[in-house]
Amino acid sequence: MDIYQQAMPGLLMLEPDHGRRAKYTDFIDIYTDLDEIEWAIYRARSAQEDDMGVSFKRKIEGEGREKGREEGRQEGAHDGAARVLLRLIARRFGDEACASVRSRVDAADLDAIMAWSDRILTAGSLDDVFR
Repeated sequence: MDIYQQAMPGLLMLEPDHGRRAKYTDFIDIYTDLDEIEWAIYRARSAQEDDMGVSFKRKIEGEGREKGREEGRQEGAHDGAARVLLRLIARRFGDEACASVRSRVDAADLDAIMAWSDRILTAGSLDDVFR
């Protein structure tokens, strides 16, 4: 239990990546193999040390969930913008033109997709969109 109590603050201090923190937390859980009584003692100690009474593991899991939500929002924005751009390309230049650039649009970052979406309004050709 002492190892767990020392490992968790160290992990928070040393590892900034939330995904890695979650993996290391799982490793620490397996390594320390606390039983129910030890978990109860750990939670009681953590509550005393932490004004909010939240364990380090819950903090890590909460941070990981929030990071995952943000990544999901970014991925959703990217996918939505890519779909709209491809639809506009198909309407303006035809389905074949859309098919020819699909992989390029899917691989692009959101900023590039937004720039191309702006250019499609005035582009005379597909090449003008991707200049």
